Amino acid sequence: MSDLWDLGSPALLDLLPENTLIALRERANHIVYKDGQLIHERGDLKPGLSIVHSGKVRFGNPGSDGSYVTTALFGEGHCFGEFTLFANLPRTHDAVAVGETVINQIDAASIDRLLI
Repeated sequence: MSDLWDLGSPALLDLLPENTLIALRERANHIVYKDGQLIHERGDLKPGLSIVHSGKVRFGNPGSDGSYVTTALFGEGHCFGEFTLFANLPRTHDAVAVGETVINQIDAASIDRLLI
């Protein structure tokens, strides 16, 4: 991903060993979102790790004036939702698909089995 939002941060998938990547892919549910479709809302409590397989995800929240304030744009290989697993916190931002987007969703129980 090379655009205004790409600050050169490595994606999770670029940092993991091959055996861990395989284990994550085996446990993932592949969910397809259409352009503009809501992936999750701020305040959602569903724990899980989400990895962008393809497409992009825009994160943000409504501003005090009713506008939408974008705070991040994630591309292929980037992940989100880890704090829902490890800190038991709700989602802090709305996540919306940009273009057709495929998310590899890994539920809390699968992550727990991977870490044991």
